[in-house]
Amino acid sequence: MPIHLANNYLLVWSPLLGFGFMGAAVANVLTNWLILAGLLTYACNSKASAAWGGWTVRALTTMPQYFQLALPSMIMVCCEWWILDLLALAASYLGNTTLAAQSIVINTCSLTYQLPDGLSVALCNHVGNLIGQARERRAKLSAYLGLALGTAVGVLTLVAAIAVGSWWGRVYSDDERIIKCVAMIMPACALFQMVDAINSVGSGVLRSLGRQNLGALINFPAYYLLGFPLGLYLTYGAPDIGVLGLWYGICASVSVAVAMQLAICLRTDWDVEISRCMVRVSKDHTSHTGTYESLADQD
Repeated sequence: MPIHLANNYLLVWSPLLGFGFMGAAVANVLTNWLILAGLLTYACNSKASAAWGGWTVRALTTMPQYFQLALPSMIMVCCEWWILDLLALAASYLGNTTLAAQSIVINTCSLTYQLPDGLSVALCNHVGNLIGQARERRAKLSAYLGLALGTAVGVLTLVAAIAVGSWWGRVYSDDERIIKCVAMIMPACALFQMVDAINSVGSGVLRSLGRQNLGALINFPAYYLLGFPLGLYLTYGAPDIGVLGLWYGICASVSVAVAMQLAICLRTDWDVEISRCMVRVSKDHTSHTGTYESLADQD
């Protein structure tokens, strides 16, 4: 973060090296390359590298199982990311002022989303580990506490977004038309941020259960068959309520997704999920027995 902030100042605002808004894109590229370099350096020089036994054909034997989890997980994430891009595209037909305000609000959503997203990742790993340890009671309790914490984060985000909505646009622009448009959108954005925080944590619980397929089956219809068409209708159809219609549509889609996630979590039989996990682990262990034995011999 400090390096990224310094790069943004040097490449955007610095009298010597700055070259305007293009500098922000260059700073992002530099930061991503630095992150990659840091990860590679750590992987190659830390003791964790000893856990890798080298390239082997055996590593490919469980790729089908991997893709059964990875592809639905990718669909879950992409459905959430791409809908915001579609909202920006849809708002572009409402004029430059609305598009500028929409960009500010979407950037704000991306900023506040980092809190529940981090919580989601941590909860997924924690609950997944507890399931792998066959600790049914603690896994269930951790999932419920995580959902409660996600709800609390969502409520705090809602309150904060409403509180700063009237002047938040001034952080990005001095155009009064844009500032007023941002203030108009922020209450709807605040509602979206609240339910999206719960949605993020709920998605983490589904991933910890290995239920990415259910997450994909929830997200795609909710966003693209319900939320986005509804938003377009409210914006450009008979209601004709402008850019707010896009946000009401996505709020509806996320609310439906959250309701279905909570229903799945409440109806989950955690003993059954632990049994499913044990079956997956035993299959992986059986297919990699030769690899494990060779690594043990090396130790």
